[in-house]
Amino acid sequence: MKTLARSSSLAAVLVALAALPGRGAVDVQLVGRVNLPNSVFLVNVVGYVDQSTLREYAIVGDNHDKVYIVDVTDPATARIAAQIDGVPGFDVKTWDHYLYTCDGNTSGNDSRVIDIADPSNPIVHPVGFPSAHTLQISSTGILYAEFPGLRIYDLTTPTAPNQLFQSGGEGHDSTPKGTDRLFDFHGRDATVIWDVSNPADPDTLGVIDDPSIVFHHSGDVTEDQRYLYLCDELAGGATPDITIWDIQDPASPVRVGQLNESATVHNIYVIGDLAYVAYYSAGFRVYDISNPTQPSLAGQYDTSKRTGEGFIGAIGAYVYLPSGNILVCDIENGLFVFTVIPTTLTERSAGGAFHLKQNVPNPFNPSTRIPFELTRGGRVTISIFDVAGRRVRSLLDRDFPPGTHQTGWDGRDDAGRLAASGVYFYRMQSGSHSETRRMVLVK
Repeated sequence: MKTLARSSSLAAVLVALAALPGRGAVDVQLVGRVNLPNSVFLVNVVGYVDQSTLREYAIVGDNHDKVYIVDVTDPATARIAAQIDGVPGFDVKTWDHYLYTCDGNTSGNDSRVIDIADPSNPIVHPVGFPSAHTLQISSTGILYAEFPGLRIYDLTTPTAPNQLFQSGGEGHDSTPKGTDRLFDFHGRDATVIWDVSNPADPDTLGVIDDPSIVFHHSGDVTEDQRYLYLCDELAGGATPDITIWDIQDPASPVRVGQLNESATVHNIYVIGDLAYVAYYSAGFRVYDISNPTQPSLAGQYDTSKRTGEGFIGAIGAYVYLPSGNILVCDIENGLFVFTVIPTTLTERSAGGAFHLKQNVPNPFNPSTRIPFELTRGGRVTISIFDVAGRRVRSLLDRDFPPGTHQTGWDGRDDAGRLAASGVYFYRMQSGSHSETRRMVLVK
């Protein structure tokens, strides 16, 4: 294993589907909420898509040996599909149709594998694997377990993770990117940037050990892997919650910015020009990072009445569902489902003049229907926009009588070209009112 001297100073597809533009404010809309019965201390949430039905699920872990599986396909009517008792719920991650959970501890064999091919009837595999504090799984089925140290497993046999590598040190969390890069947030030690193209023998590309960072907790990088956002969960007062690093040369990381709020940070997820942050008592926050070194608050939703520094409030987020909906769990307030829309598409509300319904099917390929209901007759326009707010297709622009109607989209733009897979918005206007909804084209 090679090392370098320290410097002092449905996964890739889902990222593309969830991407939204920066350079301005966003509207963070609550579209669903579920109170989880008998929950004590919710810790993390991950999304899961049943490939046989395309239904979306939130899997929420409770630190008191409980895991909830919630059907969030229609967030407004989200329901608990299953509750798994007696399994660790400190961290939860999925691979294929399996759920991996751990207890946050440092010894024993309490991490578990659960078959969720039928989300309403999960089957717990009887054999566990070594305990861990956190788990991450790459798009190629490599599992990274943290604390003690960093351990790397191959999931070729999903129910029997095969350990390939183990490092020393403390360890806390990690972020795999692509097939060859891992960002290892090693607690009180440092942040290590690894080349994991050979997961059995990774190479150290660089290390961040800035003495002002109290605890290397977690982080994420921009799409081009130029900038790293590093969360310090134990930062307090004037110490930055998030430091920003230029890692163009991983062997010589350079600190180029910071972010500090009057709360404790937990996790950050970067997609396009937006960063999504689970920020404990400050709730769920979205930052515009179109200027990567100077994040600006673009939108927020406070899931808790708590304020100030401390470990309470929005602790976990998942931003990669095909629908584009975002899952957030609050330690004591349950599961929240949000949609995030550019404010340029939400300037006016429908105000009861009409009801724009969800397209059917969604996700769709190659075409979908868009139903709507008019309280009174009038001119109706419906247009399709991409995630940057650019118009892709004009579907309707004519008069309609009161009643129920529908139009359709064949997945093509105004020039007749097939649109790319991804998230799109359809916006209806009638008179002085408008309403926007989200849909997903999957090929």
